[in-house]
Amino acid sequence: MRGLEILKERFYEYIQAPLKLLCYLLNKVNEVFRLKLDVYVIGSEISSSLDRYFLNASRYILLAVVMSIAIFLYIALANGISLPYSLSITIIFSFLFILPLSLALIIAVPRILYSNRGAIVDSKAIILLTAVAFLITSGQNIYNIFEDISRVLGKDYKYFSLEFDLVKSFVKVGIPLDEALRRVAEITPSKSISELLISLASISNIGGDVYSSIKMLLDRYIARYEISIGRAVEILNIYIEIYVALALLIPVLIGSISTLTIFHPAAGISFEYLMFLSSFILLPISTLVIIVLADVVVSRLKP
Repeated sequence: MRGLEILKERFYEYIQAPLKLLCYLLNKVNEVFRLKLDVYVIGSEISSSLDRYFLNASRYILLAVVMSIAIFLYIALANGISLPYSLSITIIFSFLFILPLSLALIIAVPRILYSNRGAIVDSKAIILLTAVAFLITSGQNIYNIFEDISRVLGKDYKYFSLEFDLVKSFVKVGIPLDEALRRVAEITPSKSISELLISLASISNIGGDVYSSIKMLLDRYIARYEISIGRAVEILNIYIEIYVALALLIPVLIGSISTLTIFHPAAGISFEYLMFLSSFILLPISTLVIIVLADVVVSRLKP
């Protein structure tokens, strides 16, 4: 057991250097290209901090590079290529293709999740705005709204917990409320939540009627939601047209090819195989893809 512990410690020591190098590389890419990944990482809830995300990402990158080297090295040796030549090819391939691809994924994933969370939170924002209006009419001040909102929202609080918990955390460490609200407004992926936080920050700083501001935000949200519904209907119509075209064209196309195979048989291709491909593979796959895409559109609008 002691030997295993020593081996484990040495292993962690050996991988610290490449992990630190990868973290440094990710930080430099973020700084040079001004990607603002800290906003996307925190706003998407993929990680609580950029440094922690880069550390975990570095581990996955290192694992991907090592596995790709091992796999391609095995394939090269199995095909009779000499070890030095195989090792050189696999290392070059891994660092020219696998490493850049991994970096691209590390940068793209937070952005995708950030956008997806923004759409989901925006679809639920009507619940939050209504709850805030209720607390305002009950006589709560702005900070007490953030303390009591979880009790009012119940299980729906999970959609907005990131923003509200961040505001409370900033205030607890001594940051003024209006500045805390503006900082979180820059992080949240939801336009509705950002407008709410900026509005509350302005009122906290210079004063104003909170209820009138919330009512204006509700009216703006409803107008924007109506536009989103119209766009979603247009997208669904396009998906339906694509599905109808595929449902009509695939059987005709496969049927025509199958008829040709009867008069001019091709090696390895039969009438039964083509009809099976059309009826049990292509059409179900196209149907499933359209259903998934339609569900994504609808789920982003569902309050």
